[in-house]
Amino acid sequence: MPGRIVALDNGKAISMPIALRELRKLNHELVIHLDAAAFQAAASPLRDADAVIATVGFKVTARMLADAPRLRVVASTGIGVDIFDVDYATKNGLVVAHSRAPEHVIGMAEASILLILACIHDLPGEIGRAHV
Repeated sequence: MPGRIVALDNGKAISMPIALRELRKLNHELVIHLDAAAFQAAASPLRDADAVIATVGFKVTARMLADAPRLRVVASTGIGVDIFDVDYATKNGLVVAHSRAPEHVIGMAEASILLILACIHDLPGEIGRAHV
């Protein structure tokens, strides 16, 4: 059964356009917010939502969740779920989900290798010596 899905999109998540395309194929009604500040300022931005999918840069508070009686699931396009008030969501029976998209796992692995190499080669010290 199609529902109303609120998408909070900062335009940077690789997986968001794919998710929205698939949700449209399933005839879900999509309400897309591109501006985090405007979303935060709205009185009850999730009032009629059945689900929320969000990218980094947005914050979904307990007040927003409380004002959404139809809401059943909140999902992040990233690895973490700190976008949402997880305590409130779980205490009130909402499913809290996140994405383990390959680009996230690969990006974290690359960053880890970079930090290891920076430590091995004393990158901060080398940069300091290069600027002398």
